[in-house]
Amino acid sequence: FGETLQENVILNFQKLSSVCGSTCSCANYDTTGAGQWTRENCRVVSESDDNCRCECSQLGHFGLLFDLSPGTPLSPPALAIITYIGAGVSITCLIITVGTYCASKKLRSSEHGQLLVNLCVALLGLYITFLIGGHVTSVPTLCGVVSALLHYFILVFFASSAAEAVLLYSKLVTIHVTGLHMPYFVAKAALVVWVTPVIVVAVSAGAGYEYYTNPFYCRPTEFPFWFGLVLPFVIIYFFNWLIFVLIMWSLARKRLQSKDNVKELTRAA
Repeated sequence: FGETLQENVILNFQKLSSVCGSTCSCANYDTTGAGQWTRENCRVVSESDDNCRCECSQLGHFGLLFDLSPGTPLSPPALAIITYIGAGVSITCLIITVGTYCASKKLRSSEHGQLLVNLCVALLGLYITFLIGGHVTSVPTLCGVVSALLHYFILVFFASSAAEAVLLYSKLVTIHVTGLHMPYFVAKAALVVWVTPVIVVAVSAGAGYEYYTNPFYCRPTEFPFWFGLVLPFVIIYFFNWLIFVLIMWSLARKRLQSKDNVKELTRAA
């Protein structure tokens, strides 16, 4: 392993049917360096639609790497059409929902209705930036802006769902137990929902603007993706589950207390 041979090794690889027609590259796994696949000391001798022949000057762990990007797009046109139709229907329904709630005084005056409008607006921004993201990859600056907006609207949507959970807990548990109502809850929640993601996106972008540019699609990658998107999602996901468990436990406890009260009244009668 690792020693140059006097005569090169010839390797024949048969392509899988799922990757036939794509470009292949011969690689050798470097166990002494960074521990990754390298194309050094290996080259493609010949290639056909279903076979690839490699020549390497060293022994080691060999593999065939495929580059699916050249030539054909990553997704068939039919999938793109379905995506545009689905996103268009969603955007239309969201616009109708926001218009209905804004037009009705009864709906827009309720706390739930106001939070729902915030959530729908966030989804509107998410869908619009999602559709734009695949068409501005050739302009790095614009691609970075679209990626940051996509990141922002996703976080706003997550935060809106957490605000809905807190409101539900307040309505079903806090008010019934303590009789207290949180004043200006929607205003406070909207401030947190729309401002906090700005801070997260700013910190993520500070780690490297290049993480918001991508040659295939405009979206956050690397640090902004894992720590600025996935981590907040995981935190809010488990937070919502915690609120759900607390609500169900509180309702179950109230039901048991009601049964005990009925039994006591029956005995007293």
